[in-house]
Amino acid sequence: MAGHPNGANASATFYSSIETAKARDLKTYRYLRFLFEKIFCASTSADYQALLAQAVDPAQMEYFFSPVVYQTLTKNELKGI
Repeated sequence: MAGHPNGANASATFYSSIETAKARDLKTYRYLRFLFEKIFCASTSADYQALLAQAVDPAQMEYFFSPVVYQTLTKNELKGI
């Protein structure tokens, strides 16, 4: 959708999320990976808002990426983290 207003809005949202993650000292790659792995579990507005960079707890992300936890999570467990 290059050159279309919807594409511009999508790009602005994506870049804003990255810059917010940086401003909060989140590791950008880890935040995006956390977001993309958890977004499929979101079903309500509150679920989506909890995934915004300003709402994510850095300790929660680190727990999510610990090797033991990450390798053993099911879809339902991912939603709870």
